[in-house]
Amino acid sequence: MSVGFSYPIPVLLGLCVISAIACVFMLQRYAKSFDQGSLEERCSGSSESGRNPYQPPSELELQEQFHGLEIGQVKDRQLKVRVALPSICVLAAIAVGVGACLCRPIGNVGSVHYEMIVALFILVSLALLLVYLNHPTRHAFPHLFFQLESFSLWLAFALGWTLANRGVWDDLIVFTVFALACSAAVGSVLLVGLGRLSRSFSTS
Repeated sequence: MSVGFSYPIPVLLGLCVISAIACVFMLQRYAKSFDQGSLEERCSGSSESGRNPYQPPSELELQEQFHGLEIGQVKDRQLKVRVALPSICVLAAIAVGVGACLCRPIGNVGSVHYEMIVALFILVSLALLLVYLNHPTRHAFPHLFFQLESFSLWLAFALGWTLANRGVWDDLIVFTVFALACSAAVGSVLLVGLGRLSRSFSTS
């Protein structure tokens, strides 16, 4: 059942999506500054311990500093990818919501909404991509990042559907809440499994 269009609802959904992405961005910057601080401490500690301050750095120390710079550059590239991909997933979810709503008249065949099945497949694929991006060995706070990104993903789908439909569909609310809860639970389980698997490989 679809009720009349109400502007506060899509505005509220949009604000929730933007807030979640903003939190991810702020946490990314915090994680980056924390990683850079620990990297600088390791580099300075390894280069200054037991060395005469008037003696020029040795070739080994220069290699360590160069290696530290390379690690910093790699982390900068990873940060840009980590910031961009969740935002791209959110935009894709909005587009999927709009497309599912527009295809609803032709996707409903025999009381089966095939457009929602296709949309669910795409959204689950995006959620699995977010799980991969938040692999415990790739980034700090994997569960927190995933939950925020998953929250924004499913709300973005609801936002796109509501804007295209110009009204709130009751079943969409139930679908979004159920999908969000399942995504949060299954995603965390997968992150725990990936963390244990990576630790077992590192110790073997």
